[in-house]
Amino acid sequence: MVNEYKWAGDAPNMLRWLGEMDKHARSNENPPYVSDYYKGECCLECGAEQEALEFLRKSYEANEEYLFTRSLKVAEFFNAHLAEPKILPKFEDEEYENFSFPLRLEYFGKALEQEGEFCCTFLDEDGEETNKPNRA
Repeated sequence: MVNEYKWAGDAPNMLRWLGEMDKHARSNENPPYVSDYYKGECCLECGAEQEALEFLRKSYEANEEYLFTRSLKVAEFFNAHLAEPKILPKFEDEEYENFSFPLRLEYFGKALEQEGEFCCTFLDEDGEETNKPNRA
């Protein structure tokens, strides 16, 4: 639901569902700054920049480095609001150019009762197939 409302630009409903996620038993597995970062990233993607800034500021105050290790878009947005902007790390996708790995899914082979290969398809932000995997 979060993604549906995020893509629709409906910040109030998106925030409501983010709040519902916080009620889940596994929601405390990560430090709070991770959750605040995710909420800030969702708000930014939804177009709710003020709310994004509030969540990202909370994340930054708890862990100054974490925010700058994730999305370049989020890092640039937050960096523009700092009194003393940081030099941003280089976000490179070159490490993914030859991205391949073997994947063995024994359960599915048994369930399907046949041998075969499974393919992994990468999608871009618009949901279109791409040959370039990235951090996301």
